[in-house]
Amino acid sequence: MRRISLSLFIAILLLNGPVVHGAASTTADLQAQITALLQQVQALQAKLQTGSSTQEAVVLNNNLRRGSTDATTNGEVTKLQQFLATDKTIYLEGLVTGYFGPLTEAAVKRWQTKNGIQAVGAAGPITREAIKQATVVAAPAPVPVSTAPTSTPPVPPPPPATPSLGSIILSPSSGQVTETLTITGSGFAATGNDVYFGSGVIKNLNSFNNGTMITFQIPSEAGTVKISPGTYSIYVSSPNGQTTASIFVVSSGTSWPSIVSISPSTAKVGDTITVTGTGFTVSSNDVYLGVGGLINVTTLAKVKGTLLTFQVPASINNCDFSTGLPPCTNKSYSVVPGSYALYIVNQNGKTNSVTFTVTQY
Repeated sequence: MRRISLSLFIAILLLNGPVVHGAASTTADLQAQITALLQQVQALQAKLQTGSSTQEAVVLNNNLRRGSTDATTNGEVTKLQQFLATDKTIYLEGLVTGYFGPLTEAAVKRWQTKNGIQAVGAAGPITREAIKQATVVAAPAPVPVSTAPTSTPPVPPPPPATPSLGSIILSPSSGQVTETLTITGSGFAATGNDVYFGSGVIKNLNSFNNGTMITFQIPSEAGTVKISPGTYSIYVSSPNGQTTASIFVVSSGTSWPSIVSISPSTAKVGDTITVTGTGFTVSSNDVYLGVGGLINVTTLAKVKGTLLTFQVPASINNCDFSTGLPPCTNKSYSVVPGSYALYIVNQNGKTNSVTFTVTQY
């Protein structure tokens, strides 16, 4: 509808509305009529504005991180990917798959960096609220038609922020991988506390001492992020809120395991294999063969942690305990001829992967 100018509308109403005649036609009477006409104009403009629409904000109710899917988040991974894809500088691939993979993680980090949020690559409470606020579009306000003073409308309250659990204390403030770290604070949930370790996350930790302490061993990997010597920002996100961050230093004394060579690199079931490398522990070195193939033996390191020996087994377990995928059923399957990725996991961490070939029996 074409907008009606104020002067034309007032002229029409003056010609058709009641007019005070004679001596009764005073300045006060005319002012009263003008005021009434202005009120009618405002009412008409308010009706014209009712056709305006608002854009629905992107509301994410679940914490989303690498590995999340639409099936477990009520379709929210797709919502997040569609939001990120609106900015090609953030999510240049623009893939909307319903699975939170490495491309989505990288896009979330870019968006967090652009918006002054710590780039952890996961959509936690702070990021979810920021996305919601970034997508709220209010309906346009009516155009004022009078310069007369009006009362100030009430200011709506700000949206609820993520509850703050305050500061935390790390004890010790530095240490090596596998050492025990205690976080002291307040308001932690009994279960479901996530500790963000740099850009990685250690999930679902329990608290004790009435929700004031969380204790865990510093892992070699926080989620999918390898923890190397250096300085890390640590904070806790729980169902009750989020703490401020504190600094922890992973010392350089950590001895990362690695594989230099395997001999022979081609063998059959029952043959003895020697692995040469560094960082092997005296015991509890688990040999993984293929994706999800844990050799159910415990090998012993020799020559100051540089040699391991094991026999090629007839069967391997179908669970990969280093990733937790697929869900463990303790079922084993036969080792068939073919090429396998071989790596070792111990308390110092996970080695690089090398190729090992199983031949015919």
